[in-house]
Amino acid sequence: MTSASEDEATLSVRPGPRKLLRLEVRNSETPVERKAEWIKTRAKMGPEYKALQSLVKSEGLHTVCQEAGCPNIFECWEDREATFLIGGDHCTRRCDFCQIDTGKPQPLDRDEPRRVAESVQSMELRYATITGVARDDLPDGGAWLYAETVRAIHQLNPGTGVENLIPDFNGRPELLAEVFESRPEVLAHNVETVPRIFKRIRPAFRYERSLDVLTRARAFGLVTKSNLILGMGETREEISQALRDLHEAGCELVTVTQYLRPSPRHHPVERWVKPEEFVELAAEAEEIGFSGVLSGPLVRSSYRAGRLYDQAFQARQAKMHHHHEPEKGAQMTNDTFDIVILGGGSGGYATALRASQLGLTVALIEKSKLGGTCLHKGCIPTKALLHAAQIADAARESQTFGVRASLEGIDMDGVNAFKDGVVDRLHKGLQGLVKSAGITVVEGEGRLVGANAEGGGTVEVDGQAYVGRNVVLATGSYARSLPGLEIGGRVVTSDEALQMSEVPHRVVIIGGSVIGVELASAWASFGAKVTIVEALPSLVPLEDPALSKQLERAFRKRRIAFRTSTRFNGVVQSDSGVVVSLDGGDTIDADVVLVAVGRGPRSRGLGLEESGVAMDHDWVKVDDRLATNLKGVYAVGDLVAGLQLAHRGFAHGIFVAEEIAGLAPQSVVDAHIPRVTYGEPEIASVGITEPQARTKFGDDNVEIVEYNLGGNGKSQILQTAGIVKLVRQKDGPIVGIHMIGSRLGEQVGEAALIVNWQAHPDDVAAVIHAHPTQNEALGEAALALAGKPLHAH
Repeated sequence: MTSASEDEATLSVRPGPRKLLRLEVRNSETPVERKAEWIKTRAKMGPEYKALQSLVKSEGLHTVCQEAGCPNIFECWEDREATFLIGGDHCTRRCDFCQIDTGKPQPLDRDEPRRVAESVQSMELRYATITGVARDDLPDGGAWLYAETVRAIHQLNPGTGVENLIPDFNGRPELLAEVFESRPEVLAHNVETVPRIFKRIRPAFRYERSLDVLTRARAFGLVTKSNLILGMGETREEISQALRDLHEAGCELVTVTQYLRPSPRHHPVERWVKPEEFVELAAEAEEIGFSGVLSGPLVRSSYRAGRLYDQAFQARQAKMHHHHEPEKGAQMTNDTFDIVILGGGSGGYATALRASQLGLTVALIEKSKLGGTCLHKGCIPTKALLHAAQIADAARESQTFGVRASLEGIDMDGVNAFKDGVVDRLHKGLQGLVKSAGITVVEGEGRLVGANAEGGGTVEVDGQAYVGRNVVLATGSYARSLPGLEIGGRVVTSDEALQMSEVPHRVVIIGGSVIGVELASAWASFGAKVTIVEALPSLVPLEDPALSKQLERAFRKRRIAFRTSTRFNGVVQSDSGVVVSLDGGDTIDADVVLVAVGRGPRSRGLGLEESGVAMDHDWVKVDDRLATNLKGVYAVGDLVAGLQLAHRGFAHGIFVAEEIAGLAPQSVVDAHIPRVTYGEPEIASVGITEPQARTKFGDDNVEIVEYNLGGNGKSQILQTAGIVKLVRQKDGPIVGIHMIGSRLGEQVGEAALIVNWQAHPDDVAAVIHAHPTQNEALGEAALALAGKPLHAH
């Protein structure tokens, strides 16, 4: 969109009266040239541009694009791309083609990275270019500022690509490394012109040093980019040589543009390059081997930068894939990686990202969408649904708080649009993370076709073999049903429930564990009449009995019916509804039946048993290092028996990547993993339950305390009831924490630290918890267990 040479310069404050340099006096003797007739652009204002224009104006945001009057703003903003100038409006170096004024810069603004990142977030940019001035007045030349801005944008906008257009930092390796380690999607450094002219118009830079910046960035693994400005007296032969120099230095992307003289004191325009020459130069650059080229009179170095980056990424992917059909009679070619991962859900992509950070080559095979069940059919969409349900409850109960509001109804199309919007944004963010990590993503259904004696194995996708020195199985799980209960029509699983366009009037939920309880809560908030049927003696039967009792009490108050110790017998569907029959002869009429009896491992039809992977009732058998019986073959997430949680999959993935890299990480223990059941109220727990503790340590060696939220100020403000229960080994550490109440899922982080760090009650009691917060309920419970209760009897 803009170049570090011309357009961004108009952000600067015009220089006040000062004595002109001799060079500027000489330049001023040549009048400003009239632009050639072909140097013009036509504004095309699409909906994205108009939306950004309105947002930038209303929120007072600042980009180079609008402040420099860039002619390409209409196209780039339509692509949700923009450029930001950092470091101030005065440069410590002077270039004879750049309008940014030379002088003493303002003091370093350490808050600038945050503000830029927030602007990127507000504008919902797909791609942001960061450029700035040379800051030789700073000890690090501004390296921290450039690096921190990239980090801030990535942290706040994980799906946004970032291009970092940097000065040369005088070629200092440690400063360049600091910037490289922030890992922008593209590292750009503009050479700007040919060597003969370079010396005259960029006296504070060095041509070879600029090439070396690009070489070092490429060696670091970054996508590299540069720019050439034409019309300052260079010859065609010099342009061609400069393009070859850039490519040999490791530059992958190049933009070629026309010099536009900013003012009379700048270098005169020697010639207007005709459009046909730009076309010829683009073809020449492509023939030389650049992955992406943009060449034209009004092209600026960050013009459509995101699209150019995509070209480079695809070119790198093509080199890694070698996707060529074998000649007749020839054997199929193989792609070999350090790790081949079968499945792109929580466990799979976590393995891929961590392995990439550790320098391993990774192929990630996914037949559907990156993110798997959690992102698309589980954790995220259900919690979005529950948030909408919470809003409905708030409107319905508003008069309790003196607020006059009413609930007119539930627009499920609107609820689904909100839910899908959240999923889409996170999915794009994940795609950006995986792309920026240089992971080879293979779309298609994979199958393990053999294990290698030396370790790892081969996964085949659509006839293409991917050989992994290590193979990680991460194919996740599916929604189970019961024998004889066919899914279809009015009988659904959570997959179908999340796509419903209407709120059912009457719902029967078969299964009273996490999935059943969460959807029961959501539907009840939306106005449905809900009945849960659970075969075991209590709801959420895997939780501490105290939480089960509290949840059942809350559900009775909310008029959510449930029948525990009751087995399902059958269903009969009709055009008007469905009848659910139970053992003992009772029946329940409903509009929809949700089958929520857990999830099963997705292991069949993947070639696992045929390849020799040891199985146990469809689960992959692993040891405590998540290794199967085959050397170099691992399994993670829902394929492994135990808790079925996305964050368990994340932990497994990180563990396996580090295990393969030889870091000997600490094993993942299910009892140490926090668990949250969402809804109203929320359940949060970590560690072992009271019955488990009594079995493990003996009845006389267990101490417990239950702190009632009736004594917690913030919980009273929220009008929620519940408890925080601590389970302790006598005279020893806290081994279990179990909580129930509105929003208490947000407190499970500290609970996990307490249990995992084997903290004693006195350790926790000594930590000051802020008042009034629900978090202090943990501190109050610890005080009570330590024998010094405050707001408790």
